Amino acid sequence: MATEEELKKRIGVLQDIREIEELHRKYVYCLCSRQWDELLDCFADDAVTDIGSNGLRLGKKEIEEMVYGKFDKLERTPGHMAAQPVITVDGDMATGYWILYLFSKNLPGEWVQGRHECLYRKINGKWRFGYVKYVRPWPPEPSDH
Repeated sequence: MATEEELKKRIGVLQDIREIEELHRKYVYCLCSRQWDELLDCFADDAVTDIGSNGLRLGKKEIEEMVYGKFDKLERTPGHMAAQPVITVDGDMATGYWILYLFSKNLPGEWVQGRHECLYRKINGKWRFGYVKYVRPWPPEPSDH
């Protein structure tokens, strides 16, 4: 039987996972609704991103340049959906990956599947992205041996 202290720790981890899921959902919602300032608030000041052809972006300033310089100029898409999170919490750090579906603007009813690979950090009691990588296609094509 678990002790009171062990139960408190388990509850804390569950609360952290829930907060991380909410952070990620907020990020995807802001991406779809083009709420750029709210989207940027999801990142730690020293976060790193590796999103598609945008390459590595080091720090919130470079991420902001990508968001306003590239994302804001893209045609609006029908939407995105993040699903199937796998999150592991270790104190004020966590890792996670999600399947991300991008709905096609050219072929209604079809989507492109990718994967978010993330590192999350709890800063001043709030979870933020420390690292986000977008991998596409997912799953990767099998290599011929």
